[in-house]
Parts: sequence; C-alpha cells; structure tokens
Amino acid sequence: MGRSTIFNYGRNEVRSFEPALWEGDANPAGFHFVDADNANNNLVAFFRSAPNGTARGIICVCIFARVVRNDYRMAVPSPGLYQELLHSDSIFGGSNIGNGGAVAADAIPSHGFGYSLVLRLPALAALWLAVP
Repeated sequence: MGRSTIFNYGRNEVRSFEPALWEGDANPAGFHFVDADNANNNLVAFFRSAPNGTARGIICVCIFARVVRNDYRMAVPSPGLYQELLHSDSIFGGSNIGNGGAVAADAIPSHGFGYSLVLRLPALAALWLAVP
C-alpha cells in the first residue's frame, strides 16, 4: 500500500466520525477561513463546523512550504485543549515535527477570533485539530 493510499485511508477515517467535515457541505455557515491569504508562510487555514451545532468543530491547516514554521500563531474560536486528529507529517512518513498531539489555546486574539494557538508546523503537511 503506497503512502498516498495510507494518507487517504487515514483522512477518510477521520472524516467519517467528524460530522463537521461533511455535515455542512451545502451550507456556507459550516466553513470559515481562518488564514486565507498567507503567502509569506505559504499556508491556508480554515474552520469547519456542523451548522446545527451538534458536533465539535475542526481547524484544518495546510502547509505548502518546504520549511518548518515555528511559533506560528493561529486563531481559534474557543479556549481549551486542541487535539490533533490528523497530522500527516507524523503519521505518513514525515519528520515527526509537531505539537505533541495537543495544543492549549491562549486568550490572545488573532484573525478575528478571541483565542489563538502557537503551533509548530512541519513542512509540506496537513494538520487537523479538534475544537474543544
């Protein structure tokens, strides 16, 4: 089984038990860009939620740079501990650079949200975090 097949399997497994990733596909309220124009860091981040509020939200970060981004402050919608659901660099043959599986939010506003995380983002990776 190739790496892309393993990644797709892992991604689909997470997607199947996280309604925020599919329940609001036809509803604009289920999607919000967190960081959509960050050419300097070569990344995009967005927030997915179930429009009816019955499921936890998911923050998705995609890093297209070939370098690690240390101390990247990213906005999140609420306080608490954000658990990694998918970390392509640590699971699928990368350098295992990351955040130890979870990151606590700070009460520091960023990108229009009242809270933020400080992340270590690996090169060429995807990171999905569960909103507490």
